[in-house]
Amino acid sequence: MGKYKKYFAGFVGLTILSQVMIVNSNAASSSKAYCPGSMMMPMGDMGKHPHALGNGTVPEYAGYKLNLLSSNLKPGKSNILKYNITDSKNKIVTKYLLDMGKIAHTIIFSSDYKTYIHKHAVIDKTGVFTLSVDFPKAGTYHMDVDFSVPMAVDKNTNGAQFVLGKDLIVGGKSAFSNTTKPACVFNSNGYKISLSRTTLPLTHDTLMVSVSKNGQPVLFGKYLGTLAHMVVIRNSDRSYAHFHPMNPDGSMPPMWSDVVDVSKGNTDSYTDANPSSKDIIPFNPKEVNPALGMLHFMTEPPGAGRYTAYLQFIDGNKLQTLTFTLDAK
Repeated sequence: MGKYKKYFAGFVGLTILSQVMIVNSNAASSSKAYCPGSMMMPMGDMGKHPHALGNGTVPEYAGYKLNLLSSNLKPGKSNILKYNITDSKNKIVTKYLLDMGKIAHTIIFSSDYKTYIHKHAVIDKTGVFTLSVDFPKAGTYHMDVDFSVPMAVDKNTNGAQFVLGKDLIVGGKSAFSNTTKPACVFNSNGYKISLSRTTLPLTHDTLMVSVSKNGQPVLFGKYLGTLAHMVVIRNSDRSYAHFHPMNPDGSMPPMWSDVVDVSKGNTDSYTDANPSSKDIIPFNPKEVNPALGMLHFMTEPPGAGRYTAYLQFIDGNKLQTLTFTLDAK
């Protein structure tokens, strides 16, 4: 820990400054609840400011359709899950725009929100995705496929992001339920999560997630080019949104990169079959402006309601997944 001493010293200073800013913020605006269990987050109108086209509640949107090619899924076994995506002409999509270096993000969660899986499926030349999934118990699961395709949306973008979803019945149905209540502090997977409004001097409310272990702030590495990934699922209807925090300098991590035509092959480097050396990057002790246990998200979920949040980040050289609950109003 000695070589990281200067970072912790800096963290103490940042913490003191943060507390001063929090006190001043509360004094200036006592009508806003500090605890994000009831905080006012900027809510996006899905028709005007969508996180993506489609919110994961339906398998078809704007001509794109998620087609599940697997059946007879069983609990407790390595299930081979296959799917493809077709366009408005019922043609299988084979050209994708890389999103965080991956062709598609496959998210699977259980009806009680206790199981969470984030994978990047193998895709063949015909456009069929394949991944192996272990379901810990029988019941209803939901799959969201988060992908981007190249297109001229407007003069500022070169692609469009879609989220399509389907229920997966694994040995029998079960109802969706989550009994966890919103709070300011959660303990998950050995970590402490503290939620608050951001302490950054921004003009809008932003969710700050502080993460520590054994009393020390996490020194975040990078996963798929960003400090963390936060997926939130609205409990009432399974609406989906996927966020990335701001970089320590206030910029946002890049999302889209190259166009990949899978019909030409050589796609393993964009899947979990042959992960890139850049997928997981441990904390760099020489980082000039490190994120010392603090993640600032400009959250824009698809509407008011109670959400289950899944936070993934790199601690050391391992990917960690934490869970908590919050309300958006």
